[in-house]
Amino acid sequence: SIVKAIGYANDPATRMCILTMEYAGSKTLKDLLVSEGCKYFSDQKLVPLCHKLISALAHAHGQKVAHCDLKIDNVMYDAATHDIKLIDFGFAGTFETKVCSLFCGTPNYMAPQILARKPFSPFKADVWALGVVVYRLIFNKYPFIGTSERDLLHKINVCDIPFAVDGIKCSLKMQKFIRALLINDEEQRLDMLGVERMFSELFKVQL
Repeated sequence: SIVKAIGYANDPATRMCILTMEYAGSKTLKDLLVSEGCKYFSDQKLVPLCHKLISALAHAHGQKVAHCDLKIDNVMYDAATHDIKLIDFGFAGTFETKVCSLFCGTPNYMAPQILARKPFSPFKADVWALGVVVYRLIFNKYPFIGTSERDLLHKINVCDIPFAVDGIKCSLKMQKFIRALLINDEEQRLDMLGVERMFSELFKVQL
């Protein structure tokens, strides 16, 4: 479920590296939300999708690679097969240590440590972003919305996650899963092994 690189070429004129990637479909999860609305992702469709996304992210983390910009724009989705491909590793990196101070990503998906400009675990930051992705697929809204990065950080610190939005509700199991990903304290937040274990226990799937 990770897009494959087929080859590359250097362009001396522009000093750019051109990557050739496998075809991953024409729509992202964001495109699908825009065209179909969040009601498209019932638990029946969301659980297998999350299963694949978790497996992809866990594989990357197993190679010590953090994505660092996980969001619905960076996940391709094939509505016919329900397959996904995780794309855009432009901010990704191989991290031998668990602490990073690089400010990168998309604000609404950023872990609170990044917004606060504090050293953070890129792997735990991916877990936070995964929680935002799952929440957005259900409600087509972000769990925390601020008028600025400072206001956004304040909303996160209050940590009041609404689970009944515009008449849309999600299952108690999914609520429990999302809450575990969106724990403010990085030390208490699950790593991907914990995410896999919890998801498997809650939704009875083998990861």
